[in-house]
Amino acid sequence: MENGSVVLEPIGLAGFPQYIIARPGYIDPDDPRNLGGSEGLPGKYRTIFTLNRLGFSLLPETRHSFASGLKGDSHLAITRPAFTNPNLPDADQIEIRAKTDNRDFVFIGFITGHWD
Repeated sequence: MENGSVVLEPIGLAGFPQYIIARPGYIDPDDPRNLGGSEGLPGKYRTIFTLNRLGFSLLPETRHSFASGLKGDSHLAITRPAFTNPNLPDADQIEIRAKTDNRDFVFIGFITGHWD
């Protein structure tokens, strides 16, 4: 494992999606971070979306990585310092709404003061 990434041989039939769920585990069985299984527990979570350009994979097909091992290349700019909307120069958030067959999602992106 290097930079939080790993190479796995394909599982199942070629061309069909495969899913990997990774979660940390702790030796102490009473550690509260072990509760909830892979579904987690109710509460606040931090989510990282790493976006890339269509048709340009960030990693080879058999390589999987955590967020720390990815660098997006989507050319998408949401807020300062990457982009300042001339019509909304003081904007510091973006709201993206997504609808799926199962539920509706609202993603709110905001400046946290940390830029990688």
